[in-house]
Amino acid sequence: MNHRKCVEALDRTFRDILRGSNPNAETCPFGGKPILLGGDFRQILSVVQASDRADIVDASLTSSYLYPHFQLFSLKENMRLSKVGLDEKEKKELVDFASWILRIGIGDISDLTIADDEESSWIKVFNDFLVHFDENPIEGIVYSVYTDFDKFFDDSSYLRERAVVTPRNETVSEINDYVLGIVPGQSRTYLSLDSLCSSTENVENLGILYPVEFLNQLEFNCLPPHKLILKIGMPIMLLRNLNQSVGLCNGTHLIITQMADRIIEAKIITGARCYVSHSLKKELKRSKEQNFLLLGDPKETSGRSPRGRSALRPGPGCLQPRRPQGELKKIAPSSPQAARPKAAPSSSPQAR
Repeated sequence: MNHRKCVEALDRTFRDILRGSNPNAETCPFGGKPILLGGDFRQILSVVQASDRADIVDASLTSSYLYPHFQLFSLKENMRLSKVGLDEKEKKELVDFASWILRIGIGDISDLTIADDEESSWIKVFNDFLVHFDENPIEGIVYSVYTDFDKFFDDSSYLRERAVVTPRNETVSEINDYVLGIVPGQSRTYLSLDSLCSSTENVENLGILYPVEFLNQLEFNCLPPHKLILKIGMPIMLLRNLNQSVGLCNGTHLIITQMADRIIEAKIITGARCYVSHSLKKELKRSKEQNFLLLGDPKETSGRSPRGRSALRPGPGCLQPRRPQGELKKIAPSSPQAARPKAAPSSSPQAR
C-alpha cells in the first residue's frame, strides 16, 4: 500500500494544474476530479523503514487529511459460495473460514498476550491450518501441499493447482533446494557471468572494491541466483517480459523439457497458452550479468503469488515471525474439498 504522502502529492498536483481553468479547484480535493483508489487495510500496510507501529499508522491513508473526503465502497459478497455443486456443509465451511479471516483483520480475536506485550495482539491458529512435522518443517509443508509428489511431479495440471507461499527469500531458496532434491533425474548447473559495466568510470578501482566473488553473492528479487541448478521436469518461473504475444511474461510458469548449454526448452503450464513449448536462451544484460532469466518455482513468494489462477492446495510456509513490512497475504481455498491453507510454525502454534 502506498504511503499517504503519495496520494497527498497527487492532490496538490491536481490543484495546481486545474486552478487556472477552475477557480474552485484550489479548495477541492484533487482539484475536483473524481479519484478511485483500491486496497485492503487488512493486508499489507505502508512500508516505513526502521519504524514502529505509530509511524506505520501515520503513513496509512486513514491518517491523511484527504480520507474524510472519500466515499467508501466495500465488497461483501463471497463469490466462492456461488460455485455450482456445493452442498450446505461445504457452504458453511466457506462462510466460517471467511468470517474467521475477517475477524482477524478487524482484530476481534486477538485475545492472547505473550511475554511482555502490553495488549493482546496474538491469535491462536487452529490445528487444521498447521502442518505437523517431526523435525523438518520444509519437508512437512512440501508434502502437505504436494501429496504423492513422486508420482505426479511431471503432471502439469497437478503442479498448476498447487503453490507454497512464503514471505522470505531465504525460505524460498530452502524450499527450492529441497524440492530439487526429490525431483528424479540428473541436475544441471548454470552459472551467471557477473562483471562491472565497462562504461562505468574508474572501473579498475571499482573492480578492486567489488570483486567477482562479491558480485556472485548478491541476490535480488528480479534476478535469479548466480548458481542456478535445474532438472528436466522441474517447474520454473520466468523473470522477464520476453514476448508477451506468445505468453512469455514476467511470472509465467513453465516446466523444463530439454536443457542445453545456452538454451532451455520449457512448456508453459498456466494461462491461455498452456502446454505451448518455447526455447529460452541466455540473455546478456549490459548492467550486470549474463544468465538465464529463470527461477526454480515449486513455491511462490508473497510478491509472486500465483497470477490468474487459484491454487487448490495453497500452503503458506511461515518458518519465522514476520514484521509489518511484507506481511503474508491471506489466502482462501478455492474449494472446501481442497486442503485449507497451512503453515509450518517455527516454535508455537500461534501467529501474530
